[in-house]
Amino acid sequence: MARHPDVPGLEVVVVVDEQSLPEYADEDEKTTPDKTSVYIQSKAGSEFRIKLYFGPTFPYQEDVSIRFHIDGILMRRIVETHEECLKQHVSCGSSSYWENGVNMRQCFKFAETVIGKSTADRAVADND
Repeated sequence: MARHPDVPGLEVVVVVDEQSLPEYADEDEKTTPDKTSVYIQSKAGSEFRIKLYFGPTFPYQEDVSIRFHIDGILMRRIVETHEECLKQHVSCGSSSYWENGVNMRQCFKFAETVIGKSTADRAVADND
């Protein structure tokens, strides 16, 4: 479970088929006051959820605003009362959007891993 030293009592896991995925230390990233970085192994096409657990040592007594970002993109925002956070976990496994006036929901799925130059790097090379 990902933990941050400045926020005791908060644990974050990525879940596939109701099983928490093992996490590995990310040696390339440093923990900062607003970020902890670990990595997981994933299978392309697998649906996943992000679960947050708030333990009794969670230091804040106010309502909690949670923002789920995937690949730097805001997927979902949730506000929970402090009491609800301590009673249960908070979970997010989908994002919603509007299409033709209808609210649609899409489950989170792992994409294929692409190893090599980024799209931006390839575009610059193609224009040279």
